[in-house]
Amino acid sequence: MGKGGRAESVCKQQPVEWRSPYNPLDKNAPELPSKGQIKAVIPKHCFERSGLRSMLLVARDCSMAAAFAYATSKVLSTDLPTDPLS
Repeated sequence: MGKGGRAESVCKQQPVEWRSPYNPLDKNAPELPSKGQIKAVIPKHCFERSGLRSMLLVARDCSMAAAFAYATSKVLSTDLPTDPLS
C-alpha cells in the first residue's frame, strides 16, 4: 500500500497478453531462412564430433552437480526441531 495506492485495485487488473508484431500471412512479411540456409552459415568445425571433449563436458557437469549437492547439504538442514515453540 505504498505511494497512496489501494491494494484492491492492483489485484483486479487483467493480465496483458503479449502479441508478436510478426504476421507470417502478411504479403509484406519477410521470408524466413530455411534449415539448410541456417546450417550453411554455421562454420563446419561446429558440427565435428569429439568423444574426448564430450566426456570432459560430462565430467565437468557431474563434478558441478556433486559440488552443488555437497554445498546444499552443508547449508540446508534436514533436522526437525525437537522443541517447536523455542
